[in-house]
Amino acid sequence: MRHYFDSDTGRADKTTGCRRAVAVCSTLCTALLLSSCQFASLDAIVPAPAFIREAAYAEAERYLGMEYEWGGQDLPRGIDCSGLVVNVYHTVTAGTEYAPPFDDATAAMLSERYTVDIDVPARGDLVFMGDGAVSHVAILDRLGFDENGDERVYFIDAYSAAPGGGRVMERSYPADSPVILSYGRLLVIRHGQVR
Repeated sequence: MRHYFDSDTGRADKTTGCRRAVAVCSTLCTALLLSSCQFASLDAIVPAPAFIREAAYAEAERYLGMEYEWGGQDLPRGIDCSGLVVNVYHTVTAGTEYAPPFDDATAAMLSERYTVDIDVPARGDLVFMGDGAVSHVAILDRLGFDENGDERVYFIDAYSAAPGGGRVMERSYPADSPVILSYGRLLVIRHGQVR
């Protein structure tokens, strides 16, 4: 450990140096904390509110029939499942205090990084699917019952194996299908006011 010269006593003292370092750090931390309270942005990561999720589903309906393209986010050319989510949520948050924390993401990234797991999903939440690992994402319409009384999960997704060629479409699976792995609520940035 380095020894510091204490000008008050005229001696080299390692504890004086530590006390000074602690005092300087404490002062700097206090100054940073006070300045951040006065001047910093109050952004926060929050689950997407209901009005954003509802708007996301309504926006996804506008994509119905669009051609599927793996990795696609180019609206005139085609879109894939995660591209649909990315585009829809960017569109509906534009002009609001909310924004997605990503510009691009795969279905797995959406599941792992950008959602919170939920047990009771609502319209606009995300449905994660795959064969043991997340490889597909859809935007939930509702949980409901079909004409036979069987519980189903209704959603919109960009589906590569659609009859007649991949496209964005409305589909459903039985609620207990092993393909459905989880439900997630998208996390968004809520922009605060700079003071």
